Amino acid sequence: MKSMIALFALLFAAVHPLAAETTGADAYSVPQDAQIGWVPPNLPGSRGAAGSGCAPGGDILPDGIWFVFVKNASSETIVLDLACFYFGAAAEVAAERDGEEANNDYYISNRNSRLRRAPLADDIRVHAVNPGSAPSNSIRPVSLESWLRPGEGKVCPGDFCIVWLFINNGRITEIMEQYLP
Repeated sequence: MKSMIALFALLFAAVHPLAAETTGADAYSVPQDAQIGWVPPNLPGSRGAAGSGCAPGGDILPDGIWFVFVKNASSETIVLDLACFYFGAAAEVAAERDGEEANNDYYISNRNSRLRRAPLADDIRVHAVNPGSAPSNSIRPVSLESWLRPGEGKVCPGDFCIVWLFINNGRITEIMEQYLP
């Protein structure tokens, strides 16, 4: 049995784009060396958008890395508005398609106002942008409780809160705030 598990892990690491750079047992996780401004790679099916893309094919977000606006949050659930995050050349193409312009090498498209709910894992990890002047901005771990608590200068959760959700086994296991220049 151990040899079958080891073989599966080896095969998974060979074909999964984030398997080698993640921590923990989750398939989707923030890389240990992630810096401010880190953007996940385009995963299979993303249609050019970063992460898992922006077309999950239903009301429930499947396992993956999703770019969202967090509209509301509690210790159990996040209410989100799924959006598309494009970076680099893909940002230029997507912006042109939408009749817009890409700024600072990224483009966010949110053509659908549909809200979804996603459950939080019991052991959720949150990575918040540490405000400050660049390049001192960094990502720091915070507790879910402190992330949920309103504070001066905080935008999360709220209408301008943009994050990456890492979903494993149907639950949000990590939240990473997205820094925009």
